[in-house]
Amino acid sequence: MSDDAAAKVLNYDGRYRFEVSADGMEAFLTIFPPIGTRKLPDATEIITALQAAGITYGIQEDSIRDAVLQGNGKPVRIAAGVKSVPGKDAEFIFYFKTGVFRKAAIEDGYGKLDLGQVEVVQNVEAGQVIAEKIAAGPGQAGRDVYGKMIPPKPGSDVELVLGPNVFCLNSEQTKLIATAAGEPVLSNGRIGVYPVQVIKSDVNIETGNIEFAGNVVIFGNVEIGMRVEAEGEICIYGSVDAATIKAGGNLFIRGGVYGRGKAVLDCEGDCSVRFLDNATLNSRGYLSVHEYIMNAQVNADLKVVVEGGKGQIVGGLVRSGQEILAKVVGSRLGIQTQLEVGTPPRIKLEYQETEAMLRESQISLDKADKAIAMLKQVPNLPDDKRQILESLMNTAEILKKRIADAENKKEELGAEIIKSSSQNGRIRALEFIYPGVVVTMGRTTFRVQEEIRYTTLVYQDRDIKALPYY
Repeated sequence: MSDDAAAKVLNYDGRYRFEVSADGMEAFLTIFPPIGTRKLPDATEIITALQAAGITYGIQEDSIRDAVLQGNGKPVRIAAGVKSVPGKDAEFIFYFKTGVFRKAAIEDGYGKLDLGQVEVVQNVEAGQVIAEKIAAGPGQAGRDVYGKMIPPKPGSDVELVLGPNVFCLNSEQTKLIATAAGEPVLSNGRIGVYPVQVIKSDVNIETGNIEFAGNVVIFGNVEIGMRVEAEGEICIYGSVDAATIKAGGNLFIRGGVYGRGKAVLDCEGDCSVRFLDNATLNSRGYLSVHEYIMNAQVNADLKVVVEGGKGQIVGGLVRSGQEILAKVVGSRLGIQTQLEVGTPPRIKLEYQETEAMLRESQISLDKADKAIAMLKQVPNLPDDKRQILESLMNTAEILKKRIADAENKKEELGAEIIKSSSQNGRIRALEFIYPGVVVTMGRTTFRVQEEIRYTTLVYQDRDIKALPYY
């Protein structure tokens, strides 16, 4: 090989290559160094080439010069777009306390409630603004390295259902006012203003049962066999003893519930209680129990939390749509304790009711079919028997349609149970889960055979798994 040919082989100008990320938000430059005595690429030349390729936004000229000087064959980011910023979701500002806000009443030196020093009712006047809506934000647009505008995702809107005595003040529907004096309540996305009935004694045979189209505040106990029902919230500063409580909003019980197998508590909002003993409780929201749940039947659409005092769930059945949190589940004695989590109990109940209705309809159809078959075998049916046959045939058609509808509904509910369990189900134990505990998530059941400590049970891959607590 001649010297001139060798010089050509050993002398090459430096080269460059630029690449753009798949989302168009970044551009990278790679400089391949020269060979021999040839020169590096020129930064100005590279910038011109970028612009010719349509890369016009977010070019970092200093990074380009640094990449040229380094010339090490490694990609360097030399242009960056700006990501769009999602809009802020709409929200409501409430000018009153929401949720189960009641605090324990002040006690005097003898342990008695000082009714003169505790404010347990939030009163508003007619015309008073009780909530204000902050509209969703549009967000901020972004731009990729080609200069293309990236539209932002606007914030989500939020709405409230207007309950009694609430009105939108302006055409934009951003301010809500009370149209009557009373206590404002937010429960399950519904806002209303309710009158308040205050009872400064026990509820017993002397007071009679309580039914009120508003909120009820009781400074005593609710005794055996009594019934308290309110369209709004119910606040009980004493205990509940084998009574029936039904709240259209939140339910607060400062004391505990001695159910004796007869107490039934229903609330359409959140519920807070000191303890539950041998009672039935249904909540459409959150349930907070400060000490323990014992031999109770509990259904809560959202979370069940038992973390004060013993923080124990033992015996009975506790269902939660999202999560169950306790210090201890079960007992060293191996008492059977059932937990079901991941599906709102009302959906599970609807599934069970659909199953029962399906069985009953099938039994009725079988009886009708047998009767129809018998009558069809009778020659020369008299008119009265023919009418019975026609009636049975109509009934059979109705039952067939009912069965078909029920089967479809059962299938839909079953799919929803499995889906919600895989997305929501979680049981957390701060201390122990003992043998004797039976856990159900979706259609999967897990029986605890050995003591589990500091754990979180979740539904994964169609199975229930015990993970470290989180």
